[in-house]
Amino acid sequence: MKLVTRWGGHGAAALLWLGAAGALVAAVAVARGVGFEVLRHRVEVMVGVVALLVLVAAVPVGPVAARGSLAGVVRAAVGCVIALDVLGAAQVLKVVPPITRGGGPRTGDATSVLVVWVVLLGLVLLAAVRVTGHHTSVRPETAAIAVGCGFAAAAVWLGLAAVLPGVAATVVPAILAMMATGGVAAHLIARRQPDPARPAGEVDRGGPDAAGTSPAPVVGGVVAAMVTREDLGAAGTSAAPVIGGAVAAMVTAAVVATAIDGLLPLGHAWIRNSAPPWEVGTRLVDPVGLLVLAGVLAVVVVVVGRTSAPARR
Repeated sequence: MKLVTRWGGHGAAALLWLGAAGALVAAVAVARGVGFEVLRHRVEVMVGVVALLVLVAAVPVGPVAARGSLAGVVRAAVGCVIALDVLGAAQVLKVVPPITRGGGPRTGDATSVLVVWVVLLGLVLLAAVRVTGHHTSVRPETAAIAVGCGFAAAAVWLGLAAVLPGVAATVVPAILAMMATGGVAAHLIARRQPDPARPAGEVDRGGPDAAGTSPAPVVGGVVAAMVTREDLGAAGTSAAPVIGGAVAAMVTAAVVATAIDGLLPLGHAWIRNSAPPWEVGTRLVDPVGLLVLAGVLAVVVVVVGRTSAPARR
C-alpha cells in the first residue's frame, strides 16, 4: 500500500511539473506576440530565468531534491502556480504593454516590473524548496496541510469573486483570506504536534516489571538514547505552526495573484488593472501587492525554517 501511495505521489508530482513546463512553453509563445522587440526580449529573459529555477526545483536528486513523494507533490503544486503566473505576466505585456504618449515602449518600466516579478516568484519557489527539502525541520505532512489550506482559501476567494466581481477589485478580501488560512493552518498543524508536557519517546511501561523491580539500567540507557534522537528531531518542529501558517498565507497570495494575472481577465466581468480607461468591466486590483506579501512571507519561511532546523551530525 505504501509503495502504491509513493508511486502515486511521484506520478502526481510529475503531472504537475509537466503542467508547469507547458505553462512556460505557452509563455514563450505568448512572448513572441509582444509588439515591441525590446519588450519581447525582456519577457523571454524572465521566462528563461523562471524556467531555470523551476527546473532546479524539479530535480529529483541531489541536495535540493524533495523529501519524499508527498513533499514532491507539494513542491510541484507551488512550481506549477509560479509557471502559470509567468504565463499571466507575459500575457499582460502582450495585451497592454507599457507605452509612452508617442506610442513607443517604456522599456525601463517593463524591465522594472519583470525584475520584481522574477524576484518575488523566485522567493516563493525558494520557500517551497526550503520546506520540502531533505534539510528541513518541517515534516511533509505539515507542508501538505499548509499548501492545501492555501489552495482552499484561494478557491473560496475565486468562488466569491465569481458571485461578486468587486471582490477582485480590492486587495482587502485577499488579505483577509490570507490571514484566515494562515491561522487555520497553524491551528491544524499545532494539533498534530507532540504534547510538550510528555517528552518525545516516553514509553509507558505500566510501572515496575513483574518482579517488582525497576527497568534495568541497560534498557534505560537504550531508551534514553532513543529519546535523545527523537528530541533532536522534535526540536525543529516547535516552529512548525508558524512556518505552516506563513506557507499557507503565501500560497493563498500567490494563487490569487496568478488568478488576477491570467485567469480572471479571460472573463467578461473583469478588466486588467492596466487596461485602457474606456474598457468596460470591473477593474482588477494590481496583484503586485499580493506578490510582495508572498515574497515577505517566503523570506519568513526560509529564515524561520533555517533557524529551527535540528542540528545534523
